[in-house]
Amino acid sequence: MSADHVLPAGVLEEVAGLLSTHFDRAVIVVAQEYVKSGRTSVFRLTLGGAPVETAICRYGGREETLWNELAGMRFLAQLPRPPATVPTFYAGGPVGTDKAVVLSRDIGTSPDLAEILLRGTAEQARAGLEGWVDALLEVHLATFGHRAAHDAVRAEYDPPRSFTELLSDGGFARLAEAFAKLGIGPLPAGFAEAVAWVDAQLAPDDRWWAFTVADCCPDNNQVGPDGRVTLFDLEFAGCRHALLDLSYVRTFMPTCWCLRRLPDELSSQLVARYRDRLLAARPELDEDEFEAGFAASQAFWAITTAGFQLERTLTDPKAGERLYFEGVDFAVAAPAEVVRLRIAHLTRLAAERKELAPLGELADLIAGQLEKRWPAIDLLPLYPAFDAPQV
Repeated sequence: MSADHVLPAGVLEEVAGLLSTHFDRAVIVVAQEYVKSGRTSVFRLTLGGAPVETAICRYGGREETLWNELAGMRFLAQLPRPPATVPTFYAGGPVGTDKAVVLSRDIGTSPDLAEILLRGTAEQARAGLEGWVDALLEVHLATFGHRAAHDAVRAEYDPPRSFTELLSDGGFARLAEAFAKLGIGPLPAGFAEAVAWVDAQLAPDDRWWAFTVADCCPDNNQVGPDGRVTLFDLEFAGCRHALLDLSYVRTFMPTCWCLRRLPDELSSQLVARYRDRLLAARPELDEDEFEAGFAASQAFWAITTAGFQLERTLTDPKAGERLYFEGVDFAVAAPAEVVRLRIAHLTRLAAERKELAPLGELADLIAGQLEKRWPAIDLLPLYPAFDAPQV
């Protein structure tokens, strides 16, 4: 077995010590089971002496993403009413010479939303998506107004969080750089003003900022037998505008490998489900503010992801090819498909909000270049759960 797939004996001893302190009793690690690896390696630990039989251990380098996870889970656990849609935090911190761990409740092996969207029925996928939106809302409602508390916990760990909430610092800069390199032409008049409007909507505001999962992709959760969704993977989590999470259902999973489209009617129903429950729980919020913040959140993700892929799409001869993963029987969207999808969304936003009207001209410029380079590239299909014939 690979060394990355086994926790060293010394680390296991430190983990047992952390769990013993948390549970206020002597705990030992009886066995370890490797689950998967990404930025961290995930293990299921069988425990002795603890009030629970198993725990999940995330193990990795002392880097920003692991500190985000640790700080986020610590912060949520300290709330007066911790959201039940995130695994219970046990303990965590540095171990060994250069590693760290996050220890939490084992949420089992039920399927994640990605599995359901790829292989389930439309009914199962709809129920899973509703549970997913409800889970995001539960985290947001529990954390509105607690930004200072989160930031105080996060400040205990280095390096600091580098996520930016400003479009002008990230996606806009990449898009402008790609335009300059590719010689497409100057950005449309008024585009900078549209970006400034987006930034203004997403700027720090305790009324709308909450703890957000950020990378809330379909595979970063589990759907229980009762349909309740538990969110995990907080490696990019932090406090920012809550609607940046919700826009995943309209800007179609902007940071996710598992990318296809949802039926328009369903995405609108999911947005309404979140909006109506949010405004009922927090009547001091305004529906017009919601609509402005939601439009800005969609523009943020559409421009950021299009800017990230644009240069490759127009210069790489393989940018129209999907990458097939046998393990999940799924072909990841080609960069050209991603940009086509994002540009179509910018066109839609430009028609819906006058503040974002300059995005329409931008979309036309990029669409013209895409048509020259990839004339056969169309919008992505629906997720298989909604695209397959229903028996």
